[in-house]
Amino acid sequence: MRRKKQEKRQRRMNQSDMTTEELLDSPTFKKFSMCLEQILDSAEEINFGSFDPRKCLFLYM
Repeated sequence: MRRKKQEKRQRRMNQSDMTTEELLDSPTFKKFSMCLEQILDSAEEINFGSFDPRKCLFLYM
């Protein structure tokens, strides 16, 4: 079991770093950016001024 973990670490260490272009084209980054865009779009629709500060104590912590 230990040997497998060491081999995994070795493989990770031997991998070359990704360029910025490769990172931006990666499926993981595309999924992250799509999720972030949806979150920001949803936040635009929320009227934060309508919240009662007495009921939303977590805003002031």
